[in-house]
Amino acid sequence: MQEVEEDTEGIVEVICRLVKEKLEQYASPNKIVIYRGSIEQTVEIGEALQCLIYYCYIDNRAGKARRIKELREGKYRVISATNALGLGVDLLDIQVVIHAG
Repeated sequence: MQEVEEDTEGIVEVICRLVKEKLEQYASPNKIVIYRGSIEQTVEIGEALQCLIYYCYIDNRAGKARRIKELREGKYRVISATNALGLGVDLLDIQVVIHAG
């Protein structure tokens, strides 16, 4: 487990840097999940990384299923999510999980 502390950089910059490092370390199709503590934080990092975003109110059931399918099929390698993603994701190629408040 690697702990990252926020120093002069903001948390978004720290996460973006860590994700970039991990994408280089783990080749495709390996995935990264970033858990944030609120919807606003989840959207913020998702937009910064231009990755999938997942939280309880993001879409209807079909839309959520589409997002997971896109992750599963490799269209995206990174997803920013709240705990709404939870245990419902069963992907063997998730190599990095980042919990960031």
